[in-house]
Formats: sequence, structure tokens, C-alpha cells
Amino acid sequence: MIRIVKLNAKRALGLSWSKAVSQVLILSGISLMFILIGFLTFGMLSFDVIFKTAIMPTGSSIAALGIIAAVFFVVISPLVLGIKQWYYTLSLNGIGEDISFCFYPFSNPHIALKCINLSLLLAFKKLLVYTSFSIIPVVMKYYSHRFLQDAQTLEERFLAVNSIICSTLLLFLSLVFALIYCLRYFSVPYAFMENGYKGIKDAFRLSKQATEGYKGSLLLFTLSMAIHYLLCLCPLTALYSYPYLQSAKAIYSRFLLESLKMKRQERDVKEQEKI
Repeated sequence: MIRIVKLNAKRALGLSWSKAVSQVLILSGISLMFILIGFLTFGMLSFDVIFKTAIMPTGSSIAALGIIAAVFFVVISPLVLGIKQWYYTLSLNGIGEDISFCFYPFSNPHIALKCINLSLLLAFKKLLVYTSFSIIPVVMKYYSHRFLQDAQTLEERFLAVNSIICSTLLLFLSLVFALIYCLRYFSVPYAFMENGYKGIKDAFRLSKQATEGYKGSLLLFTLSMAIHYLLCLCPLTALYSYPYLQSAKAIYSRFLLESLKMKRQERDVKEQEKI
């Protein structure tokens, strides 16, 4: 299944690589612009012009960075969802729409606001999951280090070191379980688009139902794509990795959502036959 998805992802891009690369350049350009604005703003507010020396970050400089980050999130959230929709359409027929299609969420303020709300809610849910799973191992690890610092005998140091090792392993396992749990949100953006940018709660519900029974496959798919997630951090390698990654995710999500529709249709047919 994973191999088929990856193969179809490359086939779907086909003659649309230039459009996909253009999207990466647009995202990179906007991100770079906000980074430069934030860097210059922080530098100006944290630099003593009279004495030409750097000073400690002030409340105004931190507030300015917060405002810039908020504006960046407001701008980038609808754009990212618009790009995902472009790939989702591409996964249907292999025909890439015009680049302007990515800016569709900005055509309606109501849609743009819903995209921002969806991104916020999705980020909050994932953060809550990872925090809930990792809080106990992190606390154990903290107190284990404190115990090691205060240890006076060899036995106490041995116990402290073993506690640190166990808490580290537990933290790793908790992050893996958190990742598996968060896979229920894999198709949320695509379910949101499938529903015509309506019903954020319905998008989460559909994604949860569509990913049931596919957690193991989705985990393997995510791990197999780990190198491409890392390559997306570099602007040069992102020109290939980002389109390939988004195309594969769109194809997998379409498969999950279409499978859910077929299951519902089969269930409805069986219910009608009983009647």
C-alpha cells in the first residue's frame, strides 16, 4: 500500500512539477520575509542606538515578535490549506490546477477564518496529546537528574542513573504512542476541504473514522517519509521533498476518505436489504 502511494505520488506530479516548485518558492519567500522582519524588529528594539551596544530583550521586542508570529500564522494557515487542496485535486485526476488555485481560501474572509481556526485547533490538539503523554516521563527525568546531583553513595548514583535511563526510554515510548494517537488527525485538512470548508468538528470526526484500522500502515508511512520531513527544512531540498510529501499525503487521505464512503454505502445497502 505504501509503495503504491509513493509511486502514484510521483506519477500524479508528472507534468505539474513546475507548479509544485513554484508553491514551495512562494512559501519559502513568505517565510523568509517574516523571518527578516522579525529579526530586524527584534534587533532594532534590543539595540541601544546611542551607545551602539546590544541590550537585554525588552518587553516591547518580545511583544513585537509575538505580533509578527501571529500575523505570519494568519497569513500562512489559509495558504497552506490552499496548497493542500491543490494536491488533493491533483490526486483525483493528475491534472494540476493553476497556481492561483492555492489562494482560494483568501477569496472569502469566512473561509480564511475557518482555515485559521482549523489550524489552531489542530495544533492545540496535537500539543495537548504530546504534553499529556510525555509529562510523566519528563517529570521523572527531571527528578532523576536532581537525585543524581544529590547522590552521595555509589548505590544512590546507580539508582539515579538507572532511573534516568528508564525515564528516557519511557519518554521515547510515550512520544511514539503520542504519534500513533495523533494519526487520527491525518486526514483532517482533506476532510475539511471535502466538506466544502464547512464543519470543523465534522472534519475531525471523519478523519478519526477514516483512519480506524489504518494506524499501523499510517505509522509506517509517516516513518518512511521522515527523511522528506527533514529535507523540507532546507530550501533547496524542499523543492523536491515538499511536493512529493504533500502529493503522497493527499493520495493516502483520498484513499482513506473514499474507503470510508464505500463502507458507509455498503452499510446503508445492508440496512435497506434488512428492511
